[in-house]
Amino acid sequence: MLRSAILVPGLPAVVAGVLLPTGYGLRVLDGRPYVGDCLLTAGFLVGAVAAGAVVGDLIWRSVTAERNRSLGEDSTARDAGAKTAQAQQAAELALLERGMVPFLLARIEGERPGGPGRPRRAPVTPNA
Repeated sequence: MLRSAILVPGLPAVVAGVLLPTGYGLRVLDGRPYVGDCLLTAGFLVGAVAAGAVVGDLIWRSVTAERNRSLGEDSTARDAGAKTAQAQQAAELALLERGMVPFLLARIEGERPGGPGRPRRAPVTPNA
C-alpha cells in the first residue's frame, strides 16, 4: 500500500517535470509553436493530477492515522488483537502437526503421504 501511496503522486510529477520544460523549449524555438503549446497543456494537466493525488494521499493518511489512534486507546481492541494472534498461532501449529510433519515424514520414509494402502503410480515420461 505504501508503494502506491508514493507512486501515485510521484509518477505524474515526474511526467509534468519532463513535459513542461520540453514544451517551453519547443515554444522558444518558434518552429511549430502548437507542439510546444500542446506539451505545456499536457504538463499542466498532469501537474494538476499530481497535486490532486497529493491532496488525496494526505487526506487518506490523516483519516487512517485518526482511525488507528482511536483503536489504540480502546483496550478491547488490544484484547481482540491478542486473541486473534493466539488463534492464528494455534492454527499454524495445527497445520504443522497435522499436515506438514506427516507429509515430510512420509517423504523421508519413501512412501506417499496418502498412506501405505494407496498404490503408487509409475511416473509418466514423455515420448521422445
